[in-house]
Amino acid sequence: MSGPLIFLGIVLTLACATSAIYFMKAYYKKDFKLSVMLKGLTGVFFVLFGLAKIISAPESITWEIALVSLALLFGLAGDELLALRHMYQDKYTFYFVIGALCFGVEHILLMTSVLITDIPNILVLIIMFGITFMLSLVYLKSRKTDAGQIQNSSIFYVSLLSLMCAMMVARGIHTPNLTNLLMALGGVCFIVSDNVLLVYNFGEKHDWWLNEIVHISYYGAQILFGWALLNM
Repeated sequence: MSGPLIFLGIVLTLACATSAIYFMKAYYKKDFKLSVMLKGLTGVFFVLFGLAKIISAPESITWEIALVSLALLFGLAGDELLALRHMYQDKYTFYFVIGALCFGVEHILLMTSVLITDIPNILVLIIMFGITFMLSLVYLKSRKTDAGQIQNSSIFYVSLLSLMCAMMVARGIHTPNLTNLLMALGGVCFIVSDNVLLVYNFGEKHDWWLNEIVHISYYGAQILFGWALLNM
C-alpha cells in the first residue's frame, strides 16, 4: 500500500467517523431527513475507498477489487433504504426488507470475491459456518426476537450472513495476509451488526445502546473492507 493511499485511507476513515457521529445526533433528535442525508454521505465515503483504489492503479484492477468495490456500493444502497424506514413509518417493513436484500447482494459479492481468489479449507469453512450460524440463532432466540411475517426470511438472511462471515474467517485462517485478515475482521463486525440490528428492530427491548452497537460494528466492517481494498 503506497503512502498516498494510506493518507487517503486515514482521511476517508476520519470523514466516515465524523459523518457517522453527526448522523447519530440527527437520528436521536428525530431529524430523519437530515439523518438520511448524513447516513448516505457516510456510505459515499465507503464507496470512495474502492474508487480510490481503481483510480490509483487502473491497469492492475482485479475481479476481487471490482467485486468488493461493488459490494460497498450495495452497502450504501442498503444503508440508505434502512434509514428511509424511519421517515416513512407506514412502509417500515418494506424499506427494511429491500434494504436487507441490498445487503444480501453485498454478502454474495463478497463471497464471490473469496471464491475467485483463494478457496478456503472446506472443513474449516463448515466449522466456522456452524459456529457463526448457531451463535446467531442462540443470540436471537435469547433476546426473544420475532420478525413476524418476515421471520423465515430473517433466518435465511442470517444464514447468508453467517456463510459470508465464515468464508472470510476461513480464508483468513488459510491465507493469513493483511488483506484477508482485514476482510475477516470486517465479516465478524458485519455479523455482530446485523444480529444486533434484528434484536433492536424485532426484539422485546429497544435499548439505545443496541443502536450504538449496530452502527459502530457496521461502520467498522465497511471501513475494514475499505482498507482491505486499498491493500489489494
